[in-house]
Amino acid sequence: MMNPDDTSKASVREKAQTGSIQLLYNSSQATLKALDRDETEQGGPSSALVYKATDYTSRLIPTSSQIDSDGASSYKSRDKRRSSVKIDRRIYAQQHTSSLSSISTDPDESSYTGSSSENEEEESQQRENPRERWLKPAGRATNSHGFTDFCVQKIRQASFGRREIEIAEQEMPGLVALRTRAKDDQPLKGAKVLGCTHVTAHTAVLLETLVVLGAQVRWCACNIYSTQNEVAAALAEKGYSIYAWKGESEEDFWWCVDRCINQDGWTPNVVLDDGGDLTHRLHKEHPELLSGVRGIVEESVTGVHRLYQYVKAGTLCVPAMNVSDSITKSKFDNYYLCKESIVDALKRTTDMMISGKAVLVCGYGEVGKGVSHALKGIGAFVCVTETDPVCALQACMDGYRVVKTEDVIRSVDVVITCTGNKSVITRAHMDSMKNGCVVCNMGHSNTEIDVITSFSGGSLFIPFLCLLAPISSDISAALLTYCPKLDLLNVGLHQLISQTFHLPLPSTLECMLGVYACQHQRSLQTPDLTWERVRSQVDHVIWMDGKRIVLIAEGRLANLSCSTVPSIVVSVSASTQALALIELYNAPTGRYKNDVYLLPKKMDEYVATLHLPLFNARLTDLTDEQAKYLGVNKTGPFKPSNYRY
Repeated sequence: MMNPDDTSKASVREKAQTGSIQLLYNSSQATLKALDRDETEQGGPSSALVYKATDYTSRLIPTSSQIDSDGASSYKSRDKRRSSVKIDRRIYAQQHTSSLSSISTDPDESSYTGSSSENEEEESQQRENPRERWLKPAGRATNSHGFTDFCVQKIRQASFGRREIEIAEQEMPGLVALRTRAKDDQPLKGAKVLGCTHVTAHTAVLLETLVVLGAQVRWCACNIYSTQNEVAAALAEKGYSIYAWKGESEEDFWWCVDRCINQDGWTPNVVLDDGGDLTHRLHKEHPELLSGVRGIVEESVTGVHRLYQYVKAGTLCVPAMNVSDSITKSKFDNYYLCKESIVDALKRTTDMMISGKAVLVCGYGEVGKGVSHALKGIGAFVCVTETDPVCALQACMDGYRVVKTEDVIRSVDVVITCTGNKSVITRAHMDSMKNGCVVCNMGHSNTEIDVITSFSGGSLFIPFLCLLAPISSDISAALLTYCPKLDLLNVGLHQLISQTFHLPLPSTLECMLGVYACQHQRSLQTPDLTWERVRSQVDHVIWMDGKRIVLIAEGRLANLSCSTVPSIVVSVSASTQALALIELYNAPTGRYKNDVYLLPKKMDEYVATLHLPLFNARLTDLTDEQAKYLGVNKTGPFKPSNYRY
């Protein structure tokens, strides 16, 4: 007669094999110590509990080569190395990396002016992580002046990076004009600017302009792939505190952010953010610093969305300037920059002939318009998906078919997301794609394409270790502190977990952290798919039947990860950001509340005026009679605030 325990084991094994439950984990050393301490004090967990844990762990937890442990909560999730887990003083789960993280990414491989030599590529593969090198007592690099407050890939690239900055500066007349006109006034004297943006030659021109106008700066990258290593080195050589390199991991990314924030004796009073990660970090981890911050300037759609969420919840602690929706950003950067760079990104990564290809563009905002017009202009057959009827009607009148993704996904050659939303292209969509379909993202966030594993239906994940020991008060405190930092933890049926580990149902469900109830959403990181890195920023994701799709930049921003962008367009948006910083820093107390604001129309017109000489453009002056007839001032603003250009 079969033992009830054996029946339970068989049932669990069967359900595990069919994918009903997958237990994944990534432990924190602090949590392990807390659990170990509690076991020692209480004489260890019961023998039955240890038996069940050791008996089922190997069956219920897939190996790292089968499934990825990437967290779903971060906007910049990267694959992280699994830690060994200590259960009853035994060590399980070897340290491995997933198929994504095992792919070699040469930080210097996609230089904006050419490829590295083979010797440099070999050196890059063996190169030590800059953060790990920096943390060693004698590992910090020093510039030629003895300055060490930076962390970049190779400081010896500084001279090459300086040439890149000088080239970019030639087509950035707005920032150059601001330097000339405002240098003597020093409008940013005393300002301490904390920046988290793309670290490129264009950003360097903006950063150096802020310094010329009197500011001190500390800077990190908002994107793990867009940093130009040579430019970061040039800024470090100049004596600026820069923490950025191409190919950062998620852990590297947050370390760089924290290094810029946590500097003894230096606290920011204005913030320039791209994507909202720095703003989120300040509100969540360093709220005490916000009392001295006069304002935040946000330049991305994603970041602005997060700001409005703070306002709605009543948790925004400082005034914020929405640069993303200013005319000089949305009508120039979002449209013209994307219009030119999407073709460059596709050519560099795939070498494909775009003419004659069927392309699906998801979203017809300013970015979607630029992408659609560019590809249609060189012969692609473009169709558009939209949720907004106004944008959909614009697409129709511009000559595009407006379709549902499911209706065309089997036949298109290229899919490009431009929405700023999440799960626009799901695993189900990618399962239906044709062999060789190219998939890329032109929105800011890496959530538009379901590359990483995501969850819904629950607010918290219960760590696997919670199920293996009694929950005491000190463990609960440790978990409350460290649980948000733990990785993907537990997916499956809580009833099955309760039966497997002989735990009461409430312990399985609550664990002092919240109700456990979530649903697993499939992604590209599942055991049935194989990842193959074919060139820098290009992966082939291969299905079991041999079908493959071409994924660009792991679903992150394709143009800034894989191509160049026009300097003149960046100059327009960067000049707007500089003026927004000046406005927030110099505004009298009380002018701006803890809300989100747009720049005045007059500033948009001023930024545009700074760039007209590059095109040898001459404005027509209104006569007094014409100005009176229109009801405007002769010197502007020339349009009402609600005018849509």
